[in-house]
Amino acid sequence: MEETFTVLRSRCLREESINYCQSDRGNSMSSIIIKNANVYTMSSDDDNARATGVVVKGNRIVYVGDSKEAEKYIENDTRIIDAEGRMVMPGLIDAHAHPISTPYYNGIPLDIEQNFDEMIECIKEYIEAHPEKESYFGLGYDEDCPGPERYNKETLDAICPDKPLLMLGITMHDAWCNSKALEVAGIDKNFPDPAPGMRYFHRDAEGNPTGRISDSEPFAIVAEAIKCFDLEAAAKSFDELLASYRKLGITSIYDAGVFNDIFEADAFENVKKHEEEGTLTVRITGSSGLTADADKDVCIEHLQELHELYDSDKFRFTTLKILQDGCIEGRNSSNYKPWVDYGEMRAPFLEGEELDSFFLKTAEKGFDLHLHTLGDRAVHTAVESARAVREAGYKDTRITLAHDHMILDEDIPRFAKYDIIANSTPQWWVFKQCNVDALGEEAAKKLLRMKSLMNAGATFTIGSDFPSDEIGYEPFLAVEQACTRQHYGCPDEQMLEPASERLTVEEALRAYTINGAHQLRMEDKVGSIEEGKLADIIILEENPFDMDVYRIHSIKVNTTIFDGEIVYEGGALNE
Repeated sequence: MEETFTVLRSRCLREESINYCQSDRGNSMSSIIIKNANVYTMSSDDDNARATGVVVKGNRIVYVGDSKEAEKYIENDTRIIDAEGRMVMPGLIDAHAHPISTPYYNGIPLDIEQNFDEMIECIKEYIEAHPEKESYFGLGYDEDCPGPERYNKETLDAICPDKPLLMLGITMHDAWCNSKALEVAGIDKNFPDPAPGMRYFHRDAEGNPTGRISDSEPFAIVAEAIKCFDLEAAAKSFDELLASYRKLGITSIYDAGVFNDIFEADAFENVKKHEEEGTLTVRITGSSGLTADADKDVCIEHLQELHELYDSDKFRFTTLKILQDGCIEGRNSSNYKPWVDYGEMRAPFLEGEELDSFFLKTAEKGFDLHLHTLGDRAVHTAVESARAVREAGYKDTRITLAHDHMILDEDIPRFAKYDIIANSTPQWWVFKQCNVDALGEEAAKKLLRMKSLMNAGATFTIGSDFPSDEIGYEPFLAVEQACTRQHYGCPDEQMLEPASERLTVEEALRAYTINGAHQLRMEDKVGSIEEGKLADIIILEENPFDMDVYRIHSIKVNTTIFDGEIVYEGGALNE
């Protein structure tokens, strides 16, 4: 589909589309036996960490052990898969992404690899080719150059003066619009920011909005006003996304918030419809997001409503998401030291007693917390509030800090002390000159210290943050970059220092499986291949433990089993 560019950005969907429907599903109590396998169970029991056979009955794993013993479970309708020595492991868990909202961001197919002039030409050509549209929207421009001289309303006015035009940057923390979009949304020098002092709407010396926008709250204001989302296109895009997840072996996801009332209800009902029709082939744990203009008590009440509406093993709401800051590319992360190239600093969204109070209210209601914390000040304020929750006696609340690009030395051991889960995106673990330009050379060498957090005892999980990256959401690409801190397949390129922060293959795979299950509060159901757990299992074409680390990104999934049903078959076993 021409305009569903956010999904098609992934390499996997450039290859083929995989059709799946309810009619593909067999008898719900049929069995599957995998034999002659190299089963990496992810079990915490060392004696059961490896096996050669797995038996599935209905949607549960009923046996893990010797391949010959597994064959004793054969019945008339049993599907037998001879793995021929291939690696079998739990289905992969993307512990931070946006699968529910991403399909709605369809429109002008921007590409981060475009230079500025190419991007402007792309926007112009799209507008000329679609004169019937009342407004225009696109996602994907490069935010690494934050200078206001590049991203201003006048630049867009020159190619689109009469209709609203809104662009969203690749990190989804920076946006850009023309004068008509500001006019329709009622944004002028007298329009207040959603939160005082946060620099959401960038302004000139006279206070007039320049057309550049930071973060989701002001973006949503403009997007809602210009009505730029295509619900019909979104439905098709979601189907394509599910197909991609099946092919990649992703069977569970934490959705890190929609943050947009415009299509929230439609998006949730679309997921529910797939579940009811038997075509939802990934487990989604959702969250309600706190925005700057929202009443905090109302936000918790909304999460309670969602939890009551959606609470199954395949689609449920358990978590409150808070955007504490932005990103380095947009120069809107919350750091203690000033930017080298930009000057102005930003405070976290919430901090001190206000954040403590909100943490405690959320924990009291029995919900978990997930925070976008990229700068060291944002991380520190969240760690302090986690301390307040633990000291108040809420030991079971799952608290996750996502991204954690910059962490104070003193906060590293406190992740484990206060049982904070560290979530990160290895697609970002590569050297970027913009980080040096923004932070300085020394600070740029202390980014993304996940190995240090793990060594200090913290639980680490992996998320793609799709679509907030040009690379996409391919798990084994992320595994490779977690192990190399270089772009996939590029052993000669500059490494993101220090080398001591590289992960082992085992650490990365545990982050993608049992650790992710813990974050989602599903460790008793998924994340490992153990008797009694739900049968979310994948078979790989190659073993990541037995190959050059710079080839791990090329690993293909041969077979994906979700909820006891084979939902994807490809590769040598099925030729």
